[in-house]
Amino acid sequence: MLKKLTAKRIEIFFFYAFLLISALSVILNKYNPSLDGPSHLYYSHLINYLLSGNEFINNHFALNKIPAPNLTDHYLLALFNLVLPFTVSQKLLLLIFVVGFPLSIRFVIKLVNPASICLSAFAIVFSQSFLYYLGFYNFCLSFVFLFAAIGVYFKYFSDETRQVTTKGYILLFIFITLTYFTNGLAFGYLAVILFLYELSTWYTVLRNKHESSDKKKLLIRILIFSLLWIPSAACFYLFIKGVPMQASGEKKSFAELWQWICDVSPLVVYGDFEHPYTRKFLQLLGILLLTVLYFRFRNRTILRFLKDDIFLLVTIGTIAAYFFIPSGTSVGMMSERLCFYMFIFLIVWMALQKTGGKLILLISIAALFTQAVFLIKVHMPIISDLNKAVEVIRSSGEHIEPNSVVLPVDISDNWLFFHVSDYIGVDKPLAIVEGYAEGSAGWFAVNWNWDKMPKLLLGDSVSNVSVSWANNPNSKTVEQIEYIFIHGDFTQIGEQKWVGLKSVIDTKYKLVYTSPDERVHLYRIIL
Repeated sequence: MLKKLTAKRIEIFFFYAFLLISALSVILNKYNPSLDGPSHLYYSHLINYLLSGNEFINNHFALNKIPAPNLTDHYLLALFNLVLPFTVSQKLLLLIFVVGFPLSIRFVIKLVNPASICLSAFAIVFSQSFLYYLGFYNFCLSFVFLFAAIGVYFKYFSDETRQVTTKGYILLFIFITLTYFTNGLAFGYLAVILFLYELSTWYTVLRNKHESSDKKKLLIRILIFSLLWIPSAACFYLFIKGVPMQASGEKKSFAELWQWICDVSPLVVYGDFEHPYTRKFLQLLGILLLTVLYFRFRNRTILRFLKDDIFLLVTIGTIAAYFFIPSGTSVGMMSERLCFYMFIFLIVWMALQKTGGKLILLISIAALFTQAVFLIKVHMPIISDLNKAVEVIRSSGEHIEPNSVVLPVDISDNWLFFHVSDYIGVDKPLAIVEGYAEGSAGWFAVNWNWDKMPKLLLGDSVSNVSVSWANNPNSKTVEQIEYIFIHGDFTQIGEQKWVGLKSVIDTKYKLVYTSPDERVHLYRIIL
């Protein structure tokens, strides 16, 4: 009893200690820079400007009226922004994921197989993923609600001999709805997983030939359980009907996809130099899988299908989808998303199996230490440099007047800076009209307001060979793009691909600000 108690305390200490380290990486990081993060921050401010009646913003943007499965983070940030600085709002949002994801998986494991609760440590590892650093906030947040919903189901629905309480139905409905509005793929997975578990329960009740009163209760359960999904399913239908998907057709080769698995690509963020760290996680997962299979063989269940093998079925289905569905399907980067799901579901399946406690505890602790070294030694120095770059962007934005139209131009050749100019719009109303923006898609909280958007001129033209911008060339209202915000190596402006932009700058705009590091050049139209 003393040994078990000691092991339990050791596990609790390591889990929460390293969860704190993960949380501190968010709290102590001023901007938490990512690819799409600046856009999410900017659009959350646009929501508040639109709701408060800012006419200038309303002439360029409009709230998305379609119940899209990608809205949660925008509205949470908008809510937080009402009372908090944007840096704190972002940290609060990220903490919901970084802390909530491991705790939600821990909740699921504790309900089903508390002896393997230490494997919830792998959720801490995978919370610092490539997609997290891409700024795919809704994708990340959806895992909190996905596993919270699964946990609620296990707590209130798993015992077929007990009637489900009203509280159970209400909680499940809330998390189903939250999962939908956060991410459509997570909603689909949640539906598959819970309906498979429900089918197993329904089959058990019918097979055991319960009394007619039990069958009546079962019919009521089937009816209510099915009704919980109708609102979200209806929203999904309206979304699919109203927002056409423009798949790119991009497809990865089998060899590349296989290499992603070997490299544990969901954890590779900045480059191949991270492989020595990420491959250690594959080795730990391999040892864990062999341990699970050994205990299944020893317990004579290796060929039996157990109820919790539903997660194995979902994992296998995800692997098949990973190799056969083109990466460019739907909203794109499908291979990256499925690869992440594949690892997570495999880990959950292994955590629900009966295994040796000491060995899996050692595996979990090894994973936590590896992740901490990886984070501190590799990621944090890079993030520190990115924070300095964001600080330059923020300072540059102080030289732009509110209620202005800004054309951002990125000549940095750094994929992480694709949306970095959106930081200038997080504390004042600006129409940042970058060529590709979330407003161009139909699955974000804010869209371009094509009905009111004016004809925007760069110089004397509605187009330019070097840059593109959101525009309504058929509008009778004509406006000038007031600012050109250029970020990157300005010496490249003399290259042929920028000749059109340079010509306009030389004739129609004047330089009003250059950052101390000369990475930002801000031009304003000559009135």
